[in-house]
Amino acid sequence: MKNLTPFYLTLILWCGALPGHAATGSAQTGNVTVDTRDAPTVTTPTFSSLTSTEVTLGGNVTADGGATITERGVVYSVTATNNDPQISGTGVVKVTATGTTGVFTAPAITSLTQGTGYSFKAYAINSRGTTYTSVVTFTSAKGEQVITFAALTDKLTTDALALSATGGGSGNPVTFAVTSGPGLITDNVLTFTTAGNVTITASQAGNDNFLAAMDVPRTFTVSKTPASVALGSLAQTFDTTPKSASATTE
Repeated sequence: MKNLTPFYLTLILWCGALPGHAATGSAQTGNVTVDTRDAPTVTTPTFSSLTSTEVTLGGNVTADGGATITERGVVYSVTATNNDPQISGTGVVKVTATGTTGVFTAPAITSLTQGTGYSFKAYAINSRGTTYTSVVTFTSAKGEQVITFAALTDKLTTDALALSATGGGSGNPVTFAVTSGPGLITDNVLTFTTAGNVTITASQAGNDNFLAAMDVPRTFTVSKTPASVALGSLAQTFDTTPKSASATTE
């Protein structure tokens, strides 16, 4: 690194006589301090370990400008809010790092929004000013969604079942479909047309921030409902004549 130590210039001023007057001038000298210090030099903004909610950012202070580095770190923001982040800017978050010159990594950021674009810069500060790198962008991964859909017990053909399940953070509803077997779904109520094996699959769509959930299938058996026979007119008085009884089925 070049020597940036302040140096002195010696100025020589000559005070001479005015026209028509005797010369009585003399040389005057004085020192003027010239400060050659500069703002820091910062390069190579980096990001790593990127997930849906976390990232690690850093940079490289390659020169201190001849003055002590008092702070270095990174600034970032959601690109849609501010695509040129600087300290105290709209929507800007500052993360400081330890040390002065050289490569640095700021503490990991753990509060990203899933599936969102971000802009960031590395920066360094000394007594001569603040220097930023160029802007770098990245997009956090979309979040995962998981459907919780309990196993379904075996049913009879005359049963009706209200379907329910919980999903992930997209806010989209969990939907149900008969993927095999003699089932019908109306307004999330499952009924059956005959006996057989039935598979119901729960699904949830994604959005800009969340992936679609993995489908969850549930298979169970539907059996015929046993018929019942009801006998009537069984109480009779014996008088040697034939009597009639009744029978109904359900």
